[in-house]
Amino acid sequence: RLVQEGDSIFRELIEEYAKVLPGKIFEYLASGKPILGIGQEDGAAALILKDAGAGKMFDWDKRSELLEFIDDKHNSKKNIEKYNRRVLTAGLVELLDKTTKK
Repeated sequence: RLVQEGDSIFRELIEEYAKVLPGKIFEYLASGKPILGIGQEDGAAALILKDAGAGKMFDWDKRSELLEFIDDKHNSKKNIEKYNRRVLTAGLVELLDKTTKK
């Protein structure tokens, strides 16, 4: 509910998340709100945000860039449909079907 009420979403990721996607990221994408993250700029979540055009991940020491992002109110068009849980699940089903039919 709070995600829907806000103008944007903030997420801080600790170093252990560099190669792991937190499940909440898909809920954040579905909200359509700009996502601002602090964590590894080359981590898994950062790649998803960049690909989807849904926000940006900033390293912990990138204060000025982070403030600039906030000031710009990041409202780019988003490419989030492919990260929808139904679309991801359909892709998984298709992959499993192909694998089990061999």
